Amino acid sequence: MKILIIQTSWFLNENQDFKSLRYLINKGYDKSRKRFNLIQTQRIRSIDSLIQDLGISENQQFYLYLFIDEEITGHRPFGDETVESCFDCDVDEVSIDLDNIETFLVPDRFILDNDVINKCIATIAFKSMKDPKEFELTLYTSFMKSIGYKFLNYVLDQKLFPSSMTKGQKNLIIIAECVKEYNLDKYYQNFCEFKVVEDNILIKVDNEKNLDENIWWKASRDFHLTILERIIDLN
Repeated sequence: MKILIIQTSWFLNENQDFKSLRYLINKGYDKSRKRFNLIQTQRIRSIDSLIQDLGISENQQFYLYLFIDEEITGHRPFGDETVESCFDCDVDEVSIDLDNIETFLVPDRFILDNDVINKCIATIAFKSMKDPKEFELTLYTSFMKSIGYKFLNYVLDQKLFPSSMTKGQKNLIIIAECVKEYNLDKYYQNFCEFKVVEDNILIKVDNEKNLDENIWWKASRDFHLTILERIIDLN
């Protein structure tokens, strides 16, 4: 097992190929689309819009973590973009030795292709906010039973943060914004030690099913958000 960390400069590297990454992200988010029939659009619209859809800019820190199981050999159909196939890339649960995981900060020339995502079992990402000690948790996906919260807790408990993320800070505040109708508020509290900061934030859709502040995302009905946080002591 190994963890690959991909930072902002990789995303902004000229001629970077996002095709495989888009498949990976959308496959993870399609699970909620199928289960709840609430958000009706893909997480990443297109290869060309990926940077915009993730809110990445050159003045912002962004770190994508990929949890890689090098023992996976069979083909996984990430390229099938139908919602109905969203669970087809899941793999059987295996025992993971958390004392034997290597972590790599990949160079900007790193090629993220189908061979890499075929071995990926979970992802998380952190995006910097206005306060330099605050980071938004995003791109939280998993493709194995129970691996999502185990991966997140491992990264946070072991403080597996690049030095550029922690420089000058005594603690980090990880902010999670989730759809309450997905029951993720309870999930983050029960499994990941997050605490609620703000609850029941109503998000309304218009007659065209567009969200208030993001016209390209569509939802089938109004829903609610919960904002949670977890404080990581860096001392």
